[in-house]
Amino acid sequence: MQGKGWFQEELSKKIETDTRQVSLYENNKVAPSAETVVRISRAFNVSIDFPLTDEMPRRPLSVNDESIFDNIQRLDLFTEDEKKSIFKIIDGLAAKNKLKNAVHDNIIYPEDNMQPIKQQAINAISSLPDTATVEDMMYRLYVIDKVNAGLEDMRNGKTISTEELLREIQMW
Repeated sequence: MQGKGWFQEELSKKIETDTRQVSLYENNKVAPSAETVVRISRAFNVSIDFPLTDEMPRRPLSVNDESIFDNIQRLDLFTEDEKKSIFKIIDGLAAKNKLKNAVHDNIIYPEDNMQPIKQQAINAISSLPDTATVEDMMYRLYVIDKVNAGLEDMRNGKTISTEELLREIQMW
């Protein structure tokens, strides 16, 4: 039951059971009932399939902005090229915001990019609190990898300016 740094006692309260039962679930000694799977999903805000299998990606159970669903349904109105363009814009904005948040949260430091990748990873993981999960560590390493790839793309001239992006958008 990794993911939010909760102890068994906290989780047991959230899913309305006792700590012994949570331990049995964690150690695969007992399978939770369908009702308990729903409670676990709600507690972690993940889709119901996430706690049932290791192969499923972590997806939120609920989204605060209902307009997201409306816009996703409207994607059927676009051509394949238009969809690809939309996805590129979304990917670009998401990467920009992840980088901005990573710098803001001190996940990465500009001077780290001059160090070998192993040292960058050690610095990033060492700066995490003792309660950090493996997921937290993997996210930090992911961000470092993406930042390094972006810096390499910049050095190789594989980027476009904001003005160029805006021109492309206006051509649609």
